Amino acid sequence: GSPWVGWRNVTGSSGPVEITFEFDDVRNFSEVSLQMSNKFSDGVKVFSHARVFFGVGGRYYNTNPLTVFYAPDDILEHPRFVKIKLRNRIGKFVKLQLFYAADWMMISEVTFVSEIVEGERPDEEEPILSSLDYDNGETDHISVFHSNNNNNNNNPGKSGGNPPNRSTAETGSKEDASERMNSGRALVNNGGGDETAATEPQDHTYNPQ
Repeated sequence: GSPWVGWRNVTGSSGPVEITFEFDDVRNFSEVSLQMSNKFSDGVKVFSHARVFFGVGGRYYNTNPLTVFYAPDDILEHPRFVKIKLRNRIGKFVKLQLFYAADWMMISEVTFVSEIVEGERPDEEEPILSSLDYDNGETDHISVFHSNNNNNNNNPGKSGGNPPNRSTAETGSKEDASERMNSGRALVNNGGGDETAATEPQDHTYNPQ
């Protein structure tokens, strides 16, 4: 299985872990899936909420990010894939801001579903900031439903296989967290927290979706 990378919120601040992905071309994004730990007995939880920004040239990002709130799961500690619908946003750069729900946050894999934008590419323009900055974006809520059904349909990552337009950035140790994986390169900013490589048994029997 893939290794895990973790961040510790040592300062107790509200700042997020920020991960920026650079892709090979301008793409139309429909979904991102994050494999995350929820071992709350050890102080590890899925993010409380996330923001997703998109940029064409990497210098500027849109000021109306997608915002997703994750309903806390204090029942099951299994790792799970958390899927975020990206609503066909366009960009070559995708910035994820993940906000702590506990002392630790751990990720093993990030997978995007996207298609290359054909024809004329959008130009990078400096955004016009206002007092409504970050308040005009779209907001989703992810709820957790528990089921006693443990068949293969609840095994994330094995139903239907990986489509050809899926690009994956697997996290690793602190040294190789920014290594280019397939068509994306991940750059990690831990927002002031500690970053450490960690391992955890991967029990892929739980799907929060």
